[in-house]
Amino acid sequence: MFFQKHNKEIIEDRSKSIFAQSSHFGRAMSSIDAEIALNFKEATNFNPLDYLKNEKSFLGLDHKTQKPLYIKNDDIVHSLITAPTRAGKGIYFGIKAVECLKAAKGLIVIDPKEDDFLPAIIKEELEKQDRVEDFIVWNWQNEFSFKTFESDDEVEAAKKITTMLNLIEVEDEAGASFYRKSERIALKKLMYLFYNSEELLNYKAEKNLLNFCKFVNYFASDLSNFIEFSKEKNKPKANIELLEDLAKRYFDSKLFNKCNQFRERDISTLESLSFSLSEFENINFTENSSILEALIDGKCIYIKSDMLDETALKFLKFVIADIINKARKYKKDTNCVVIADEISFYPTSILSAALATIAGFGVKFILAYQDDGQLVNEYLKSAIKSNCQTKLYYKSSDIKTIEYIDKLGGQELVSKFFMNGMEQTVRQEQESFLNINKQRALPKARVGILIHESIPKPFIIDTSPILVSQKFDWQVENNKTKMVEIHELEKKFSAMEFKVKKGDLSANVEDIENEKIEKFEI
Repeated sequence: MFFQKHNKEIIEDRSKSIFAQSSHFGRAMSSIDAEIALNFKEATNFNPLDYLKNEKSFLGLDHKTQKPLYIKNDDIVHSLITAPTRAGKGIYFGIKAVECLKAAKGLIVIDPKEDDFLPAIIKEELEKQDRVEDFIVWNWQNEFSFKTFESDDEVEAAKKITTMLNLIEVEDEAGASFYRKSERIALKKLMYLFYNSEELLNYKAEKNLLNFCKFVNYFASDLSNFIEFSKEKNKPKANIELLEDLAKRYFDSKLFNKCNQFRERDISTLESLSFSLSEFENINFTENSSILEALIDGKCIYIKSDMLDETALKFLKFVIADIINKARKYKKDTNCVVIADEISFYPTSILSAALATIAGFGVKFILAYQDDGQLVNEYLKSAIKSNCQTKLYYKSSDIKTIEYIDKLGGQELVSKFFMNGMEQTVRQEQESFLNINKQRALPKARVGILIHESIPKPFIIDTSPILVSQKFDWQVENNKTKMVEIHELEKKFSAMEFKVKKGDLSANVEDIENEKIEKFEI
């Protein structure tokens, strides 16, 4: 700790602030009034398009000097935007989207809020480049043209559904984890049967999510009927009408019994899995466009979801799992940026694991949420913060976020003054550079705190939106609907044959090996 005495007149000459004195040993200690005088000014209005450069990423204007700030594209990996509603994170999205399209990279946008401006910015930029056809909208529930199982094998498809339904064990939830594990194992077995159904069950259907949902329902129904039929058949007085009803099957009984690995104890697991999948059966997955069009071909896929719809949020996990899987699978060809807004509403463990490696596969993420308190999963929160080297924080009221910025911003030397008669003592101390006073003195929107791992000191920056001629017309998109064809089955197979025998209502049962076809004479 450093002490030095100074004459009062000299100290007054060195005073640079009306709120606190300063010295050669650092600025005076922070106060809310001093920070307001220095930083409480609205962001400058400017056109970001005037500042875009090749090979560099534009971040904004320095709040104090108004000079543009850039980072080399190679130094940008993943980015995290933390901002409350209406603070301006969409401004940053728009700038990064235009930079991405100008660089001929693919772009995937996940929008759970039906934003009016970001799709308009993207659409107008593609119009300037004469690439109107490269703008693809996947609109949840009306027309979601995603090819759900494209180029997947049964293992990859099962992994995506596992992520979507969260069928992963949690150490602190032993009871629930048992059922999750049971459903995950059942899912893998069913997916194998589905992918090999033409050979095993003489069932031919396109490999997609909707047909798989139906397949699980059919298989669970046949298994239940098989078990109940056996029980009823072995009763002393079997109910022939009930047996006839239970004998009706979707699949050929002989083929079914050859490939069936499930038992009576598994019925509840299959029914639970079928019920979980049933909430996706009414979504229009038209299967017209591929995620690879953005990952490899440089197009833009704009995914409009619904943050108030739990089914929609679950399916976003499926989409993210598919992006990660395809990026790894086609890593030599992928070159894409993924913008994911409100990530706290659809967090996945696969994302936290992939952030460490997926940039090497040609995919970079720009993630956004409102504050640190929204992410309950500490492991995922830590993974996101560790792997997002570019962080932009707008003014927050969440104490966890404020304290994190305070610690992350580093410390600087400040001067603390003491009066003793006609003498003053100056003591050198350290204070957080991004202390709470400084954070609270910022305007509520368009002014953010930039922290990047390649820059030793944080910056306070101004951001300004890219202007568009008109808002995006979501009403037109929402009115588009297409009917989806699903491979429907009827119970055309029977597990027993009836022969009428005059005056005799007894039943003669003849089991056929591996076929389980019951023959009754009535």
